[in-house]
Amino acid sequence: MRVHLVTPAPGSKTVIDVFNLHDNCIEVTANYVVVRGLELKNAGQHAVLIRKGVQNVVVEDCRITGWGRVGGARVWGVFHGSDSAVYGESGSGGIVIQGNLIEHPRSGSNDWESGHPDGPQSISLVNSSGGNIIRYNTIRSTEDHGYNDGIGGASNFSFEGSPNRDSDIYGNIVANCWDDAIESEGANMNVRIWSNYLDKTFVFVATASTSKGPIYIFRNLFGTSRVSHQDASGGMIIKTAGPRRFLTLNGEQVPGDQGRRVERVQRSRARECHLAEQYLPGSRACLSLGEKRRSAERPARRPDERLPRRRICQVDVRALRAARMVLDADGANDQVGPSRVLAKRKEFRDYGPRR
Repeated sequence: MRVHLVTPAPGSKTVIDVFNLHDNCIEVTANYVVVRGLELKNAGQHAVLIRKGVQNVVVEDCRITGWGRVGGARVWGVFHGSDSAVYGESGSGGIVIQGNLIEHPRSGSNDWESGHPDGPQSISLVNSSGGNIIRYNTIRSTEDHGYNDGIGGASNFSFEGSPNRDSDIYGNIVANCWDDAIESEGANMNVRIWSNYLDKTFVFVATASTSKGPIYIFRNLFGTSRVSHQDASGGMIIKTAGPRRFLTLNGEQVPGDQGRRVERVQRSRARECHLAEQYLPGSRACLSLGEKRRSAERPARRPDERLPRRRICQVDVRALRAARMVLDADGANDQVGPSRVLAKRKEFRDYGPRR
C-alpha cells in the first residue's frame, strides 16, 4: 500500500505550462495521489482534472493560473462554464485541496446584469461522494476575469451535489465572484463552513437547497456584496431555500421569518442549515433552519468538534498525466523531478496554512 507524491525536488521549482495545447495540466485517474508545490499554467479547460470515481487525492501548495476556454461566458451562444482550477468528476471524493494560490483564469464570467453568471470557477466538485476538505486556499482574480462561483459544483437541487456530505470548507480567502463565493448545495449532510473571508461576490454562501442536512455555517467574515459592475450593492449574505422547518437564533427558537433578513427564499425545501457568528460590519447572526437529520453511516459532528485525522494509506496508481507527462506506478518522472513513494500507512494529519 503506497501513496504517490508528485512534487519538485527540494529547493527547486517545477512549472507545468501547457500553453493552451492540452485540456489539463494534470489528469488524475488513480487513487491516493498527492500533488504538491507545482505551478500549473494555461490549461485549455481544467488545470487539475480528477476523474470519475477517483478517491483520496491531495492538491496542496500549488499556484494555478490561466486555465479555461477563451471567449468569456459564451462563444457564439454556447455556454463555456465551470472550467476550473481543480475539477472533480462525478463520484470522486476524499479530496483535500489546501494551501493553494488560485488566481486569474483565462476568461471571465458575466455578471447578473446580463443573466445568471456563467464562466470559470476555482474549485468544482460534481456530485462528489463526500469526505472532502477545502481549506487555507487563496482564490482571487480581477474584475474582468471574475469567477462564476469560487467554490462550487453541480446538481444543486439533488440528493448529492457539492460537496455532498461529511465535508469541511474553512480558512479560505475567496474574492471576485459574480455569483457565489461558496456554493454548498445539494445533500449538505454533515457539512461545515467556517472561518472564511469572502469579498466582492453576489452571494457569500449559497445553500439552496439543502435536501438532507445538517449544514453548519459559522464565524465567517464577509466583505462587499454586489450584483454587477454597475451596481456595487444588493447581493445576499446567505442564500437558503424555504419553507424552513425551524429557526434558531443565538440558541433560541424564534419565528422563521427572521431568517429572511439574511437570505433569499426559493421554492425548494431546505432541511437543515445552521449559521453561527457570521462577522459583518455592526452585526452578528446565529441561526439554524431545517429538520434534524443525520447521516445513516456517520453521526453528525458538532461545530466545535476536533477534525478527524485524514489517513491515506493505500495506493492504486495506474496513470497520472500532465500534458504529455505520464506518471506510472513505479513513480519515475523526469519532468516533475524526483518523485517518491511515501512510507506504507503514511498518515496525513493536521495540515496548517501555507507559510
